Amino acid sequence: MQRRALRIHIAEPLHFEAANGTSDLIGWTTTPEDEGEWIVNFERSWTIGDESFDRLLVSPRYVGDQLAGLAERILGLAVNIRRWRGTEWHFDMIGTLAAQREQA
Repeated sequence: MQRRALRIHIAEPLHFEAANGTSDLIGWTTTPEDEGEWIVNFERSWTIGDESFDRLLVSPRYVGDQLAGLAERILGLAVNIRRWRGTEWHFDMIGTLAAQREQA
């Protein structure tokens, strides 16, 4: 499977940036583009409260939106963000997902 670089901007919770030093996460997915949800992996761990995570599950925030075609979007896509907590994915963040483009 092809590895696609992604950028996630965490919009909520608002304290995410204070705890982690940034609200922009760079990661990648190998989930097929036509899937409705993508697992995004990171090289490092991030924290919320006392818990760390190094992968997230993202899905479109609004009915009718699709992750497919993300690379063609200029501003990205509003997404619901879930993290793995023990036995299931737990929704606790919202943000924007965009293709990570190379710096000029």
